[in-house]
Amino acid sequence: MSYAENPRAIVGSNQAPDFAKIETERLVDEYRGLTNTLEELGEEAKKFNDVADDPTALRAGGIIKRFRDLRERLEQTRVVEVEPDLRRQNAKNAFFNGLRKLIQPDDKSERRVTPGWIDRLQAKIDAHQARKEAIERERLERERIERERIAREAREEAERVAEAARKAQQEADERQASADRARTEETRAEKQRLADAASQEAAVRAGDAKAAETTASAATEAATDARIGTLAKPADIVRTRGVTEEGAGVTLTTAKESYAHVVDRTKLDAKKLFPYFNDKEVEKALRAYAKATNHNEPMDGAEIGWKRKGITR
Repeated sequence: MSYAENPRAIVGSNQAPDFAKIETERLVDEYRGLTNTLEELGEEAKKFNDVADDPTALRAGGIIKRFRDLRERLEQTRVVEVEPDLRRQNAKNAFFNGLRKLIQPDDKSERRVTPGWIDRLQAKIDAHQARKEAIERERLERERIERERIAREAREEAERVAEAARKAQQEADERQASADRARTEETRAEKQRLADAASQEAAVRAGDAKAAETTASAATEAATDARIGTLAKPADIVRTRGVTEEGAGVTLTTAKESYAHVVDRTKLDAKKLFPYFNDKEVEKALRAYAKATNHNEPMDGAEIGWKRKGITR
């Protein structure tokens, strides 16, 4: 294409030429005769305000035949113009789409039949991630059970130590009360010694109870964390990010994907599916039904039958 044909096609210009505009201008110029003929026939057709007799009807029929001939010429010319481009376009589409389908078909249902390289590799990754998730969930469940066992035993131990501390404190209180009631100095001194020993023992037991309670609380918290861990999302469990040179920039994870495949069309619920057909699809089905019944079987919500139509030869 020369500069005269497209002034924008110069060195340094990165704006694509308007091929549609260029082609339209060429067609208008090259087929001006066809356009003029159409305009002339249109002017003649406008003169027929009404058809009230056979001669007028015949003249109108003559215009129809000329319109029909022009329409056929336009179609033939269109085919001549389009066919080379269409065949080139089909060849290009077939070439590039064929290569693209080897990588991954666009249609999801088609991927079930002819999976591409991406589909086959992704299927292997999916299988690995499924195994990885199953193993991790099993580990998390084992950890939850073990943490809950430890927490339960720690709580039982804390309760046992707390009970021992309570009894030790009770005994210390009783010995102190006994020492306070002693009548002789000698007896009071002996009982006070025993009371002091019991008080020391109670203090030790109280420290043990506090330590046991701290341990039980930590174990309970760990059990709670383990239980929460079992609720982790699949995406969080299987997520992997590439760190080596080969996998740099790659992130593997998982997500839910909806699907709907026809397994047996005879078992599908037509009433549930019908609202999702557009008008064009419904009309197509209706015409097929009418043809199959020779246009003699009526149907609520539709008009089916035969009618007269005029013919101009």
